[in-house]
Amino acid sequence: MEDLIPRSHPNRIRFFRLQQGYTLKEVAVLLHCSARSVIRWEQGKQNPPIEAVIAISLLLQTPFETLFGKQIALCRQQLSASIAALSDTRTSRYAAGTYERNRTNPSKQSQGVQDTASDQRRDACTSDRSSTTDDLGMAEGRLCSQIG
Repeated sequence: MEDLIPRSHPNRIRFFRLQQGYTLKEVAVLLHCSARSVIRWEQGKQNPPIEAVIAISLLLQTPFETLFGKQIALCRQQLSASIAALSDTRTSRYAAGTYERNRTNPSKQSQGVQDTASDQRRDACTSDRSSTTDDLGMAEGRLCSQIG
């Protein structure tokens, strides 16, 4: 039986659909999509959304791994390559001394932000005080000139 099953997922969807005795229109109605979408999936022109993958698997009484095994293998291969690249990046950062420092002492990073924020507040208060002092001096001068 396994020899009769097509290797690519589009043909597998069609194979199991026909094996279950469903027409394109019936599958479309049951999956709440258009017959055109089912045709695209069967021809491999478009991948079905995850909800449809689950529904197709249940409808055709076939594990999704059987229907989409090639895509799963390809995705697994791409994910492994991405993980390896991330691992290489981490290794490079570790070798440069930046990865471990940031990872083990995150409070240093946030402390730097807090220091900057407190410096800004202090500067703002200082400038407020000096402008207030200037305003008081001017007011005092006006008052003295009115009295004198």
